[in-house]
Order: sequence, then structure tokens, then C-alpha cells
Amino acid sequence: MKSLRFELLFSFIFTLISFSAYSQTNPTSPMVGFQIMTKANLIAGGNAHVHGCTAVGGDLELNASFVEFNKDNVGSYICAGDNLATGIMVKGKMIWTGGQASLQNQKYIHIGNGTGTESILYNNSFTRARSTVDNAKAITLDVKQTTPVVATDPLSIMSAFTEMSSISSQMASQPANLTLGGSAPNYSINSLADGTNYIKLTQAQYTGIQGINFNNVRPTATKILVITVPVTSNFSMPNMNMTGLQNSDSKYIIFNFEGPTKTITMSTSNLFFGTIYAPNHNFVKTGTGNIEGNIAANSVSITTGEWHVQPFEGLITFPPLPVIFTHVDASPLREHHIITWGSASEINNDHFVVERSFDAHSWEAVAKTFAKSNGEKLNNYQEKIGIISNQITYYRIAQVDLDGAKTYSDLVAVHQQDVQTKSNIEIHPNPANNIVNITSMPTNARVVIYTSMGTKVFETIGSDYLKVDTSNFAKGQYFIQVLSNNSVESFPLLINN
Repeated sequence: MKSLRFELLFSFIFTLISFSAYSQTNPTSPMVGFQIMTKANLIAGGNAHVHGCTAVGGDLELNASFVEFNKDNVGSYICAGDNLATGIMVKGKMIWTGGQASLQNQKYIHIGNGTGTESILYNNSFTRARSTVDNAKAITLDVKQTTPVVATDPLSIMSAFTEMSSISSQMASQPANLTLGGSAPNYSINSLADGTNYIKLTQAQYTGIQGINFNNVRPTATKILVITVPVTSNFSMPNMNMTGLQNSDSKYIIFNFEGPTKTITMSTSNLFFGTIYAPNHNFVKTGTGNIEGNIAANSVSITTGEWHVQPFEGLITFPPLPVIFTHVDASPLREHHIITWGSASEINNDHFVVERSFDAHSWEAVAKTFAKSNGEKLNNYQEKIGIISNQITYYRIAQVDLDGAKTYSDLVAVHQQDVQTKSNIEIHPNPANNIVNITSMPTNARVVIYTSMGTKVFETIGSDYLKVDTSNFAKGQYFIQVLSNNSVESFPLLINN
């Protein structure tokens, strides 16, 4: 019987790898419908207009005469317990330097830190009591929000940026299969092949462009255009004139700014077509030119112009991932953290690096583990990391190819106090196929299951033992929350349906 189970498991893994050898992804899918997403702060100043919804991993600072959010009534992410989509999500706090803003088309706002939320209004009534009223510093909603403004949400913006940084590196690693026609400083694109068209430019080449003419050819859902620029220093984007395009063509264009954190400034007056994909970089917009597309950046500062909704809708095909992670876990002991991870396949893999962070922004290497073997087989790894702080600690696994290229796992968080308070709750089997059991729960515990991007897919009340049918869950990473008597415990879950 054990032999049969092993053969079935190996057959399943082999089939999984075979069908996922070439993966397709929308690079903006981790943004879950937000037009602007930042890992750190967003500063909105001047007279800027954002036509979509905004998610901010840090603080939102308003320093504006008037800023409008969600002018085009878009956005699909709904926070737990809400009945309307979220127009503004801020993981940090509000900073009121000056000015007003409005959130339009019946969307909610959620702030992680309550500082400054007394300046959020509906029909000139403040959502929270305050001693003084300053109408000159406020965000006005056009709907009465029925859920708390100050609320946390399971959407992990940090995990989204870990994934997008990896995708940015993957796009940058693809060989160029298209070159610009013409000559400097005015170029042309004369043809686009089916699939993903990659143009690779140095920073100097990119900043020297004055124009790109799309010569009787336009990007489509089947002819994607990716322009990658490895960023080596702070720079200003060129005042590039992109001719021959319609606004909707922006849905199939990505400018991929790859590399370690720098500052990119857009002081241009021309219309910009395409999504700005800069998950590691700070982006500063000072020019009057409007942008047709989305942006993912470490931080964003907007002082003028409009950001029009043209969400990227293409699928990019990547060759096989060097490593297919099955899981990444972190467990606290009294003096160490135990980091475990597994792989279902390794291709040209040299080694792994365990990286640690206390803010999910700055990372340090704390352990190195060489690959056990390359090929389509299950491998499991473990490292013991000494504890240097009792604060929340984040870990991720960097996979390093034989040529030095890196990809990253999802990040995991470990709370040292869990050593003292951890209960006897068990999750099994994990990975799960069709069924997962949750045992030794407290009485009348609330059980919630979320996807890795924070979407709630299951909720119930249970005691002691609970069997959950996962046959309709998509394959991938999830996490389970068990809530009881003001305590919350979280458990990772891998679905292999």
C-alpha cells in the first residue's frame, strides 16, 4: 500500500511539473485590481487625479490642493466583512500635510493605523470623533461606510511585492526577441510577433529616446510588449512621444524597471502608454503628462497629472521555473527559529539562501544551503537560525541558479511569543488533497481560510474537530486563521488538488 501511495504521489508531481513547465502569468495579478500599489509610502500632492483604486503598504501622505481617487468606478478587492470594494487601503497611517481629497463611486477606505483617520468624512460628518474640525484636511467619501475605517485586512502587500519582484527578475532574464527600428533618438516598432515581445534597453539607451512610432502595428492580447530597463542609478524618464497607439493599447504594454532600489523621476509632458512595473524602485511624478496604465513601485509621489485606468490584461509565458517550491514554513523555539522548505523540481539550481528581515523591507542573508539534486523529485530542507530579537521576524528563501540569477519564495512571519502561547491545534494532511482536518480547536472557534493574496474562501464556527472539503479550492498556498477568545492563530496550508 505504501508503494502504491508513493507511485501515485510521484505520478501526480510529475504530471504537475509537465503541465506547468511553461507557466503563464499576468505580472499585475498580485495587485488584485488596485491601479496603484506601493510597498512603502504614497505621497499625493498638487492637483493629481487617480482614476482607479489605491493600495499603500506604508503611510498615505496628502499634501495637495485637491486629489481625486477612483474617478472611473473600478476596483474589485473587497475587504473581509465589507459589501463594497475598497477604494483606498493603507497599511500604515494617514499624514495630513494639507489639502483635500475625495474617494468617488461608492468605495470604502481602510487604514491600518488610526492616527489621522478623524479626517475622513461622509456628508461632512467625521467618521470618528475629534475635538477640532479642519475641513481643509480631509478625505470625503460619497457613501456611508458601515464597517470600521480603522481595520486590518489579511491582504499581504509585502507578499505581493515579493512575488512581483520575482516576476520582474524573470521578465528581465528573458532574451530579447525584438529590437527597435530606426535610429536615435527617434525609433520605430515595425512588427510584433504572437506571444511576448521582449525589448531590452540599457538605462542610457532608454533615457536617450525622444520618440517611438508604432508603424501600423499595435500590441494586443496575443502580442504583448515588454520593455525591460535594468536600473543602475537614479534617473529621469525621457519625454518620449509614443505615436500610433490608442489609449486601450496600454493594456498590453509593460515597462519593466528591474534592479535594486533607485529613484525614477517622470517630469515629462507627453502621454505615457503602459504599466510601470517597478516593484523595487521609488517613483516620483512631477510632470503634467498623463499615464495610461497601472503602477507597482516601492513608493510613489504624485504632484500633478492624471493616472488613467488601463489595467494590464496580457498573459506572459515563462520557461520552466528553476525551482517549484512546495512550502516554506517558520517555527519558533526558545532560542532558535526552524525554517523548512521543500521543492518538487529543481533545474540548474546551485543553492538556497535563507534571508531574514524585521520590517519585510530590508533583508539579510543568514544561512546558505546547497541544492541536494536537480531534476523532478521531492526535496526537503531545514535550517536553524539563532534568535536576536523578540519582535516579529520575516523569512524568505532565495533560490540561486548556477549562473547567479535569483528567484524568491513567498515570505513567512514568525512570532516569538508563540512559543509560550501556541496551542495544540493541528492541520493535517498538509499539503492537502480534497480534504484538510483541523483538530484540537477551542470551543466555538471561528475558522477562516484565505488565499495567499488575502481573499477569503471559507469561514465557519467549529469545536475540537473540523473537516474541510477543499476539492473546489484552486491549487496553491493558503493560510488558516483560528480565532477564539481574542486570540488568533495562523497556519500555512498548501492545496495540491
